[in-house]
Amino acid sequence: MGAPRVSIIVVTHNNRQDIQACLEAALRSGDVSLEVIVADNASTDGTPELVRQAFPAVRLVEQAVNLGFAAANNRAVRLAQGDFVLLLNADAVVAPEAIAILASRMASDPQIGVLAPKMLFLQEPTVINSIGLQSNRILYSCDRGFLEYDQGQYDAEADVIGACGGAMFLRRAVSERIGLFDTRYFMYYEDLDFCLRTWVAGYRVLTVPQAVVYHRMRAYGRSERLNEYVDHRNRLRTMLKNLSLASLRHALPQSLAFDLAGLAGHLRQGRWNAARWRVQALLWNLVLLPDTLAWRAGAQRRRAAPDDVFLRLLDKGRGYPQINAPLPSFQPAFAAALEPATLQSSIEPGQQEAEAQLGLGWHGMEDWEGLPVRWTSRYAIAFLPKTWEGPGYLTIRYFAPLNASGQVLINDRPLCRFSGTFDQWETLQAETDAKPGVVKVTLLLDRALNPRRDFGARDDRILGIAVSSIAIVRMAQVL
Repeated sequence: MGAPRVSIIVVTHNNRQDIQACLEAALRSGDVSLEVIVADNASTDGTPELVRQAFPAVRLVEQAVNLGFAAANNRAVRLAQGDFVLLLNADAVVAPEAIAILASRMASDPQIGVLAPKMLFLQEPTVINSIGLQSNRILYSCDRGFLEYDQGQYDAEADVIGACGGAMFLRRAVSERIGLFDTRYFMYYEDLDFCLRTWVAGYRVLTVPQAVVYHRMRAYGRSERLNEYVDHRNRLRTMLKNLSLASLRHALPQSLAFDLAGLAGHLRQGRWNAARWRVQALLWNLVLLPDTLAWRAGAQRRRAAPDDVFLRLLDKGRGYPQINAPLPSFQPAFAAALEPATLQSSIEPGQQEAEAQLGLGWHGMEDWEGLPVRWTSRYAIAFLPKTWEGPGYLTIRYFAPLNASGQVLINDRPLCRFSGTFDQWETLQAETDAKPGVVKVTLLLDRALNPRRDFGARDDRILGIAVSSIAIVRMAQVL
């Protein structure tokens, strides 16, 4: 019996700038039999023309209108010939061995229905985009490990509630048994819904962190409509479709209480658009309740396992998911897009003008003991120019709320250790022989502070140290 065939499906909508790198990487995959299908959702930027001209071996399926992620994937899966299917975002790049690793793992166990690779940011591959999904008791979900620095903390294979649709590896026989994506979602939560149906049908969903995918995801500036309407609309439908009656009796009142509390908060703060979106999310589910119940009946008929198989994987919270790194309040910088001549050799992270040189891992601007600062999370990344040959000095002024310790990396290589005495300002000075150009500075903490956990405060952030200044200067400026 030959090796299983893998069908790679890429849904596009105006992805001309990304699709070439995506397809080139996919077609370089070794030790696996492949077919590649691009399902284009009415692109107007020349995406179909590029695929047709540059990748004649790729099957192109064109839609006259934008059907959304779910419907376009469904059409392509019906055409696919592979034993396994990789759903891949157009702005994702697979590592050369990733598909072979996924195919080998799935072939080894017929009870595996879906696999989640490790997804790293393409622009910042030291930071995690997703390693499966995490969800709480009301099925409010997010990417597991999102925006955390990758230190191998998720490198053990694990059962997870779901896989991110941006790089989801599934067994074709599972889709034939439980059905394809629910097209009512259009986008978001269709991946969790599919994975929940996979669990209750008697299959497993797990991570394969040795298979790596790099994703050019935008990590900031999500629209209010997505946050307040699409997320809550689709989350509630997912609950109503998939939870058993016993689970639903507990989860549904908690979900409605959460929605009503959010609505009341929006009204108190005068956030009228957010309140309107939240109400529309509830009304949408009321209007579509007959359709939701029809889906539910089908899922329950195919049930082969109790909710306990996935309830054990849920977080205990019933509100917004807890993530261990801050969502950027600004457009984070990435090394490949920066020019040394445009950068300042010394920055104060607590000032708005410093944002052009700050990467991921920073909280927002605030004052601490009269100084403008930003707090790091378990890590923080900044970029500084070095315009001369020979050694220079990195200097960092910081405040350590606990007996903090960690390391500094220059261009992802360890430079030195640092520590801080409780409740004191410290100045780090370390010689660096980094080559001229854009220098990436990473602060990597051994542990982080949670004010609610450690001091009983209301602040539930994950905090490292407060930084007031970072600079790289010539040695003569230090002496």
